[in-house]
Amino acid sequence: MCPSMSFPSEAAPALLSWATEELRSAGVPRPRHDAGALLDDALEILQAGVRRRAAREPLEYVRRRTVFRGLELEVDARVFIPRPETELLVEAALGLPPGATVLEPCTGSGAVALALKHERPDLDVTATDRSAAAIDVARANAQRLGLRVHFAVVDGVSGAYDAIVSNPPYVAETEAGMGSLPPELERHQPPDAFWAGPDGLAFHRRLVRELGGTRFVALEVGDGQADAVCALLAAAAGLRCTARVRAPSGAVRVVVAERAAP
Repeated sequence: MCPSMSFPSEAAPALLSWATEELRSAGVPRPRHDAGALLDDALEILQAGVRRRAAREPLEYVRRRTVFRGLELEVDARVFIPRPETELLVEAALGLPPGATVLEPCTGSGAVALALKHERPDLDVTATDRSAAAIDVARANAQRLGLRVHFAVVDGVSGAYDAIVSNPPYVAETEAGMGSLPPELERHQPPDAFWAGPDGLAFHRRLVRELGGTRFVALEVGDGQADAVCALLAAAAGLRCTARVRAPSGAVRVVVAERAAP
């Protein structure tokens, strides 16, 4: 249960005074009455939001929005909240050849695909997710931002692309209930977006078997997973890791692999 909440004694009167003067100066009848009614409504909304956040619901869900590489995206409990570190995935793909076809599996809110299309309009970007609800969120974000990305409900990789860029699930299920994950993640975000088998590599193993002739791959990885993912890319897909991008924490967060030119 959440504790009872109260506001600083000086906050409400100051807001009421400001609102009343604003309405009075605009010639609104009964400015004190209207200001009080509006303040009551605003405080109810604030209390509801604070209670949700106190229950450790992510702020992004409470506010229904987040910012990713300068793009404001709408998010809710249907999708994983994109993190600042995932912006490295977009940066890794900015050097793709003009007109390249790009697939982003596990798109969630569409953050990576939309940011890539925004910064490289020439790219032909497709975003997929096995969750139809997530695709609804991503498509709505694309429409609101005016970005032309192809969306489809697909589990894994389907079709041939020049490049694949993805932030797949990579949290080991052995961490469940251990207290190592923040409650904002473990309690509230869609579990299919982060659990990935006993060692966190279940999706990476599957993905590398579906790459076909893809020549460029950029994948987000968890702490300590870079070597294993690079080995999987080499053994199953014949791709060589050419870059390991570190997050501000110092951990490798993105691996880039490429196929040698024939």
